Amino acid sequence: MKEKISFNVSARTARLIGRENVATSEGAIIELVKNTYDADSDICVVFFDIPYPSAPNKLSNSEFYNLLPYARESGISLESAYSLLDELWVKNKFEAPEGVNGKDLSDIRREFVRSNSKLEYFFASFSCVYIIDNGEGMSADIIKKQWMTIGTDNKALEFESTNGRIKSGAKGIGRFALDKLGRLGEMRTITSEYNESTIWHVDWDSFEQQGKNIDEIYATIESIQFNHSDYLKEVLPSAAIEDFDKSIVDFKYSSLLACMESGTIIKISSVRDVWNERTLRSLRTGLESLVPPVEDSSFQLFMYNNCYEEFNGKILPEVCEDFDYKINVTADSDLNLNITVYRNEFDVEKIPDNVFKRDFFQDERFNKESFKKGGYTLNVPLGQLLPGISESETYDIDEIGSFSFSLYFMKQASNQRDIEAYFLKTINSENRKHWLKINSGVKVFRDNFRVRPYGEQDSASWDWLGLGNRVALSPAAVSRKGYWKVSPQNIAGVINISRVHNPHFQDKSSREGLQESDALLKFQEIIKRLIKIFEDDRSSVYSEFRKYRDDNTVVPAKEDVSNQERRKADLIADKMFKEYKHKKFSNGGRKQTKSDDETLAIAYLSEKNEKQNLERELDDVQKENFLLRIFASSGVTIASFTHELDNLQTKLGDRFGEIKETLLNYVKEEDFKEVIKYENPFYKIDLFEKEDRKLKRWLQYTLRTIRKDKRNRKQINISDYFLTFETDWIDTLAERKASIELIDNAKGYQLRAFEIDLDCIFNNLIINSLDAFMAAKSRCERKIKIQLDSNSSGLFIIYSDLGPGLSKDIAEPKDIFKPTYTTKRDKNGKEVGTGMGMWLLSKTLEEYGAKAILNKPDVGFELQLIFPHKYQNKRK
Repeated sequence: MKEKISFNVSARTARLIGRENVATSEGAIIELVKNTYDADSDICVVFFDIPYPSAPNKLSNSEFYNLLPYARESGISLESAYSLLDELWVKNKFEAPEGVNGKDLSDIRREFVRSNSKLEYFFASFSCVYIIDNGEGMSADIIKKQWMTIGTDNKALEFESTNGRIKSGAKGIGRFALDKLGRLGEMRTITSEYNESTIWHVDWDSFEQQGKNIDEIYATIESIQFNHSDYLKEVLPSAAIEDFDKSIVDFKYSSLLACMESGTIIKISSVRDVWNERTLRSLRTGLESLVPPVEDSSFQLFMYNNCYEEFNGKILPEVCEDFDYKINVTADSDLNLNITVYRNEFDVEKIPDNVFKRDFFQDERFNKESFKKGGYTLNVPLGQLLPGISESETYDIDEIGSFSFSLYFMKQASNQRDIEAYFLKTINSENRKHWLKINSGVKVFRDNFRVRPYGEQDSASWDWLGLGNRVALSPAAVSRKGYWKVSPQNIAGVINISRVHNPHFQDKSSREGLQESDALLKFQEIIKRLIKIFEDDRSSVYSEFRKYRDDNTVVPAKEDVSNQERRKADLIADKMFKEYKHKKFSNGGRKQTKSDDETLAIAYLSEKNEKQNLERELDDVQKENFLLRIFASSGVTIASFTHELDNLQTKLGDRFGEIKETLLNYVKEEDFKEVIKYENPFYKIDLFEKEDRKLKRWLQYTLRTIRKDKRNRKQINISDYFLTFETDWIDTLAERKASIELIDNAKGYQLRAFEIDLDCIFNNLIINSLDAFMAAKSRCERKIKIQLDSNSSGLFIIYSDLGPGLSKDIAEPKDIFKPTYTTKRDKNGKEVGTGMGMWLLSKTLEEYGAKAILNKPDVGFELQLIFPHKYQNKRK
């Protein structure tokens, strides 16, 4: 017989979702502050009543006897921690009072050492935390039906407050933050609508009773007439009330007491944490970053305590006014982006007019006018930010929603040499270091409240975008255009999202961050690409300033010094250096002043030696670059077909033909006609044999690619090369239902080249065409055409296909030749292509003085390659 049974919830569940689920006490207070905002409060006051900032050295008799029962309940021996002297109980004073013998005093000493750490927490537990607001309050009925319901969905369903605020809470568990803060909770609340006043009490330790279900644990509620003003006069120091009244601005009430006709006062006592100078400073810093740095007086936050005056007063968000770069971004629901880049790093008056005459500075983003204005604005769709997204069938743009983003960049130091070379403004390093120490990191705000712990100091989520890892992978100098990456230590950012416009960004149950989802991964990629706009701008400007400096450095021209004069200079310098060394050693090695001639000779020889070392290093780098292109070309080719290779057997040859012959000695193929094919051994043998052939062919191709003779420069018959090239690719093209057409109008043309270079160019083009065919949204003819022509000027090759062509997201077609530029992305917008293929192609063409021209055919992709007839390849 079936019966329905219900789930029981243990009483300790309250501790799991409260004390253990909320990470820190600071986070618990922030949750309670958010609740005051959701209640349409104009103000929130967080007050700490701290009777004992630390364990006191002295206790009066009355204090001692008042605290004694609480100490014994907590397992603390006040008797062993204090000794009676002159009618005062004095901590750590071990002179024996009258009537106490030496043995008893030794026991007291040992017990004191054992319980001293407990003593700090014992006295700290007498502190009280108050959260005060003047919101709409709660009636007894609301407390019973909503406040007392775990996981209530009222905020999720009614996410807009009476005054139009978007509520920051939705999980229905924020009230359990009280348990994180202390054992006893009290709430005094007065409704704005009916002026109904209610007091609610709970002892959170009652939830730890063994064997109890949560419906067997009770809080108490009492409807009683009271007003908040009288209570606050008793609780708050008069100095706090006076400071509040002076601090309120743009406020409809003249004083704190006047605005408390309705609202809620929460008191947490028997606190679980030590609230001292360190923890209060940390909390104030956290509250300062709780709301974004905008001018908004509709909600004002205050913090007070009775021990440390420096932390008292109104909480104001930190605003960054001293920055080198800033970007502001707003995105609508279709992710059309309005991006403004602000430059504040350069002293425009120092920049020579000749700088702005250079080709780079003719772009309106970098001309003199943009530098004077301090920046420029771009309006771009998401596709231009993440090229290839528009063609993706798996990227769901609706998962993101509208948002805004601001980023500040501040270098923490600069030297005089850089200030002069790059026309920089002077900065105050100490001020910047202090500001960044507190505010660095990219923070997320939802509906005007911070989503912790993103961008939070000393948190694993401080660098949640992984910017530090980008720097480690590309530690380039800022003058390396397109390569420089910003360090997370030098930036501060603010991202604004909303529950209404970004519903796919859901809180974790702990309220510590957002759930890991495809939407969040997409969003991270977008933010990183926005940061790259600033990085590319700054590195481009620095790169051009460096080129200008190099171009204007005055050095003797090559023709000013003949080879004979250079050899003579070497002899003179050598002679003078030997004389200087002889003089130095004959003087006992003591330091002596060099003559001008000696200084010039030594400097000349030193520079010459350094130049020779650099030339050797450059030669090594060129050789490494050559090898890297070889392996990169093979790597790109292999990487594009890893899916096929992953599923192949490891052994190759004609083994399956032999197996089939052996099998036919015992059975006939006709015996398996009625068997489904995947259970038919003959079908499986044919399948394995086909895969063997495929893998064997690709291994042969790879080995052919890196064959030594391909790395020798020789006269290559271009017609013969492409006939072999077509043969190498014919089977792979057939598998992809693609074909290649070779039109040879350059019969017998000889190109002096490395065969591996031609492989690098045309293998990458073939790979890109096949990928484009596979990714095409609509049916297209999978045809590739290579047309060869030649004349006295050189060799002309037109490569084309009938695929979808370049992505419409590519604003500047020549960008495809940049390193790491790719339009291949996964469903979350993350780059999955290497972005190296077309860069390798362009670098290889440079070796031959060849050019690549992107044509604009009606259908597909077309690239014209021009190899000049007489050109000495750079590699010997």
